[in-house]
Amino acid sequence: MLVTDISFLSVINVPGSFRMPYHFSRFTLLALATIGSLLPWQGLATEPLHVRIDALIQAKAADTVPQPLAEDAEFVRRVYLDLAGRIPTVREAEEFVGQQGEDKRAQLIHRLSTSPDYHGICRNCFMRC
Repeated sequence: MLVTDISFLSVINVPGSFRMPYHFSRFTLLALATIGSLLPWQGLATEPLHVRIDALIQAKAADTVPQPLAEDAEFVRRVYLDLAGRIPTVREAEEFVGQQGEDKRAQLIHRLSTSPDYHGICRNCFMRC
């Protein structure tokens, strides 16, 4: 870590080095620098992030039995609640259930994740953090 100017902290030797605003005391900066030097940052950069996340999930799920896939009616309700923050209208649900094709779930997820409803859900989520 390196303090580059009065209001930004640059984290170096980390995959995708970044700068972030800081308002820390000198003690906090020293503690962060010490902790940062103890972490194996270089080892993390060997694989893409999604591969590391998948490996962690698979390791954690090794002893569990997967549940069967949800039926279309249940899936559409859950996806709308998660990504749009509401239940689908009758028309939206019937339209999805009546659709044919192997990628209809991926298409619905893409459509909802690019909708204004999704952006509102994300905004509300991050404002609570």
